[in-house]
Amino acid sequence: MSETATDLRTLSTCANGEADELRRAWDRRLQSAPSLQLPARRTVVVVPHPDDESLSSGGLIMHQLARGVPVVVVAVTDGEAAYSTWPHPGLAAIRRDEQRTALEILGVPVSATVRLGLPDSALVTHGDELVDRLDAIIEPDDVVVAPWVHDWHPDHVACGRAAQHVAASHRCTLIGSLFWALHHIDPRDHPDAAFVTLALTDDERLWRREALRSHRSQFDPCDHLPILDQSLIDHLHSPIEQYVVSA
Repeated sequence: MSETATDLRTLSTCANGEADELRRAWDRRLQSAPSLQLPARRTVVVVPHPDDESLSSGGLIMHQLARGVPVVVVAVTDGEAAYSTWPHPGLAAIRRDEQRTALEILGVPVSATVRLGLPDSALVTHGDELVDRLDAIIEPDDVVVAPWVHDWHPDHVACGRAAQHVAASHRCTLIGSLFWALHHIDPRDHPDAAFVTLALTDDERLWRREALRSHRSQFDPCDHLPILDQSLIDHLHSPIEQYVVSA
């Protein structure tokens, strides 16, 4: 996740009443959502920022690995723009280390992580490059997991659009992950979206939360307001993960 801490604390959640109504709308929509049927094929997970692998797809990653399915994680940015007053090179290194630890907890080896090093918070201006880089990684018949194209944050939207383009060209199964949409997008505005849920085991829920704790710079950034507050991570106690499948 990226942007400045002040911006995200200001924008991350609606006013209390609006946030409660949005949460109820998502609960109603997901309550009737069918279960995600994951193909047992190589799975490529496109992650805009360090921590998104845990926030959006940690359970799915563990689920596929437990089935013996190879999982490749594409780390698109190093998250260096999370705090505008923190020196970017230092923060990038910290966040790469945090993500390596989180992925190790989820079961993804370093050899299965591809780092693109594209600029954090500027992916909308690197769309063509992102498509080219993903095109070199994604293979025909892969399962591609990437942010839903309506996942609010510009970097998430850019990743979702690039993955959508490449998945279509390779005839891959595309699954859209959700994070920012749960806090900003009303599902009633997308009546045709095919929302699905993935049931998680107790162990998957536990290790997903443990993986997220590895991203300490987002919880305890010394003199800065944290990026991640409780309102943004309450969903990690849920027994499901939420996705959108393409028609």
